[in-house]
Amino acid sequence: CAQYAGGENGRATAFVDDNAAPGGNGSDNMNYQSINTAVAGTLTGGTVQVAAGGYNEDVTVGKSVTVNGAGVALTTVTGQIGGPSGATFQIAANNVTVRDFKLTRAGNNLTDGNNPGLSSVGVAVQGAISGLTQNNNLITGNRNGIDINNSSGHTIRNNRIVDNRTGFIFRNQTDNMTVVENEIADNWT
Repeated sequence: CAQYAGGENGRATAFVDDNAAPGGNGSDNMNYQSINTAVAGTLTGGTVQVAAGGYNEDVTVGKSVTVNGAGVALTTVTGQIGGPSGATFQIAANNVTVRDFKLTRAGNNLTDGNNPGLSSVGVAVQGAISGLTQNNNLITGNRNGIDINNSSGHTIRNNRIVDNRTGFIFRNQTDNMTVVENEIADNWT
């Protein structure tokens, strides 16, 4: 089911299911088991549809795609201790949409609280990236809920950003931001 658009292999829509058969790699009869693998297997401009379940990974979105969960009560992504990016969702491309997830991290306990390998951010956007649309997410239990640094032109709408050390950080130049209809509460700072 490979599709070709401008020389790019992948699918217009990739499906992720944490209960997929072992070795699920997006072939015709299997879903991906990992959000990262599904993003890699999706065409630029495509959609990653994530089924209800728990996904223990740091996700890096390095192309313009839409990543949909099944709802905050159904689809949880937990950033890992020692994960590669330090963020549960690292946005590394323009025009990315992330919606309908609970985003948290491993190590939310007294024993691991000072572990330097903890993922520190629920959603991170760093540098000359624009066009993130983040909506209908629950971002909880992170050191920083959302960290946008030197990046502009994003829409953060209808999220619950609660029970993090810091709820929301805009650092350096962050222009043309739309931040509406969010609940940002019960964070330390």
